[in-house]
Amino acid sequence: MRQAEGESVKYRILGPLEACAVTGEKISIAKPKHRQLLATLLLSHNAVVTTDHLIGNLWEDGQPNTARGLLKTYIWGVRRLLSPRDPTVAPIQTLTGGYRMLVDTNDLDLLVFSELAREGRNMLRDGHLDAADSALQLALSLWRGPVLQGVPKSWSLSDAAANLDEERLNVVEDWAEVRLTLGCHVDVAGQLRPLVRANPLRERLWGQLMLALYRGGRRGEALQVFHELREGLDNELGIGPSAPLQHLHEQILRGDPGLLVPGCANPYSRADTRVDLISSRYP
Repeated sequence: MRQAEGESVKYRILGPLEACAVTGEKISIAKPKHRQLLATLLLSHNAVVTTDHLIGNLWEDGQPNTARGLLKTYIWGVRRLLSPRDPTVAPIQTLTGGYRMLVDTNDLDLLVFSELAREGRNMLRDGHLDAADSALQLALSLWRGPVLQGVPKSWSLSDAAANLDEERLNVVEDWAEVRLTLGCHVDVAGQLRPLVRANPLRERLWGQLMLALYRGGRRGEALQVFHELREGLDNELGIGPSAPLQHLHEQILRGDPGLLVPGCANPYSRADTRVDLISSRYP
């Protein structure tokens, strides 16, 4: 969808919230309510966000009697920030029951990330590994920190941020699968170590780290990783590792040479996974 006529603005939410004019100059969004409002509209890019939802986000702990009037004031304030010469042409439409933020795909890092992730997964599925590697790495390079850093979080904004963090980890896992299939196990091991510590319940990451270590001639470390995972799952949830991970552990124990083949099939493949953040609007 084309943005409304007016001054072109680039938006970034995969990290601190930023809006940049066509000149590259950052637009100062000093007021917390303005940041909250813009973040909510961007997360529902090109879709209508109801007035009630916006009010609920802005005043989660109880709305004032003047909430609807204040919302109109904040909407005008954001319009003026995005299009100071003529706020009426800012890309925020007023519709019956709500508002809609019009954004081109290339003007929002979330949309670019989604496109690249889908492209990378398609390439992985079709066996074009170098192209998949490039697309997934480029997608991950768009992340600059925690989602919507510096934006006051309502419960729905917190949920949206958590969902996007989950998708980032999905893409990391897909990238690791590509790198392992290409035989690049050394760099995979180095990058997965901190991720498994930060995400102790993501078994796919642990399995990929085990496989990377084993292929790098570090069989003992691969077995130690499985021991850490098993102990963590037992302490936290009272369960053991999944059947694919236990099978991988058994293969490593007996020194299965089949695991050393970079292109071998592995139980952690998600090449057919599809997560489309463009058509799955939030909320």
